[in-house]
Amino acid sequence: TAEIDEVLNLGRRLSFSDCREGDVAVLANELEKMVARLARLTNQLESEKGALADSLADISHQIRTPLTAAELMLPAIERAEDVEQRKQLVRELEHLLGRVSWLVATLLKMAKVDAGALHMESRPVSVAAMVTRACAPLEVPLDLRGITLVRNIPADVSFTGDETWCAEALENIVKNSME
Repeated sequence: TAEIDEVLNLGRRLSFSDCREGDVAVLANELEKMVARLARLTNQLESEKGALADSLADISHQIRTPLTAAELMLPAIERAEDVEQRKQLVRELEHLLGRVSWLVATLLKMAKVDAGALHMESRPVSVAAMVTRACAPLEVPLDLRGITLVRNIPADVSFTGDETWCAEALENIVKNSME
């Protein structure tokens, strides 16, 4: 028990090389498997933690870029005497602020994932229904840009997953492509 305590609290490796046949050897073997699995899980968690930190740093940088551009754009909007030029600058500013809003929402979702507060379901999802759900909020912006979105999806195609999150991911991809 003292050796197991050291493994749990100090990260020490556990060795039962002294054990021979019998119940103690079987127990030793199972404990060694458990320790090896715990070590793999620890490494996996550290890797995921590093990936999350990288993602957060990337999003932070991506937020600063449009905010800096927006700050630089405001004086240009104030100085613009031409109404059309002012409208164009305001549309660009709206686009930048929309991008910041999306990035902040993404950051909050990542925080929910990290906190384990995000629930995902695994059930059959119709691809056609998921694509329709994902593209519905973008129909007007696509039309305003003169972009036609062609969807040719057989009605019987499906997968197992979370329709809400998959639709949101697809919506982000289509929105980024549109922009």
